[in-house]
Amino acid sequence: MSVPLSTAPPLTSKTPPREPTPPSIEVTPTMPCIFAAPVQDATGDASWRQISTPTAPSLLPSTPISIITWNIDTFAYHSGARMEAILGHISFTLPSPPSHTIVLFQEVDWESHVVLFRNEWIRENFQISHLESPESVRYFTVSLATRDVPVIAVRRVPYERTQMGRDVLFLDVALQGDPSILRVGNTHLESLPHPGVRFRPVQLAMAAEMMKEGDIRAGVIAGDMNAICPEDDDFPKSCGLGDVWELQKGTEETEGYTWGYQPPCRFSPGRLDKVLFRGDFAFDEVEEGRLLRRIGVGLRFEEPTGEVSDGSKSDDDDGGDDDDTTEWASDHYGLWVKVRLSRKGSGDMRGRD
Repeated sequence: MSVPLSTAPPLTSKTPPREPTPPSIEVTPTMPCIFAAPVQDATGDASWRQISTPTAPSLLPSTPISIITWNIDTFAYHSGARMEAILGHISFTLPSPPSHTIVLFQEVDWESHVVLFRNEWIRENFQISHLESPESVRYFTVSLATRDVPVIAVRRVPYERTQMGRDVLFLDVALQGDPSILRVGNTHLESLPHPGVRFRPVQLAMAAEMMKEGDIRAGVIAGDMNAICPEDDDFPKSCGLGDVWELQKGTEETEGYTWGYQPPCRFSPGRLDKVLFRGDFAFDEVEEGRLLRRIGVGLRFEEPTGEVSDGSKSDDDDGGDDDDTTEWASDHYGLWVKVRLSRKGSGDMRGRD
């Protein structure tokens, strides 16, 4: 089945003001970390270490890449056990072994960060963006990439306007050809209606501007956009970004809601989490008729053992039924999308069959 290809919309007169937008990323880049035996270690024990060269050769631009984004909810109890449940669900959802996959987490705290280092599936298959937990914040973003994704730089860029210590975490992926970089951003925009609604457009504009640097061929920005006010719906287009959800013609808006069901609360459900993009992308179906799939719908775990429920409810189940014996793994659903770059300027409007 063919699916539409779309480029991001051009900048419009509604572009929000930026105060100010830096011309380039000034943060010193680092490299990701992998779990492996150190070169010099008499004990022979394996450990996490930072790499100096990419773990794989540059990708063909047409290589499909799975991107998963998930806010794991730092404010609920047992963040470590909940992270284990979420990792189990992702490993069940993806092919085995996972390939050409990037996972973006928001609201990671120290406890759930440690779980990532200790999880065998992560150790065997993934690179992790950083080992140290950022100082001065209670929770933060973490990005993972399978070892067949050639990550050549990691940058965490603080937003200039934030009261909550928010930032965007970039992975730069090496591509064959020129321009030679796919940039994938992981972000958690400012929370709450006020003052968040004033900060979110400036933060998103700053991240979007960084998609136009030097050798960047195209970029994805995904995460918790905290789209809780009517004005939030216009911010991506005003920043020159496309929204993968909007490529799904004829889909009910409620089918894209990612928050407000686990558990139901006094606030209305909404599409807080988004996958945005700039550049010539095609999007493969993750399931029949859908370019963007919600994951973790109904996902629960049992305490104190951290035993996971099957989490296999369909996307049409809003996860609202309560169960006194288990807890929600997160108050957000995750999102899963498959992206690939099109032939620049080819005019090819078809996806993969």
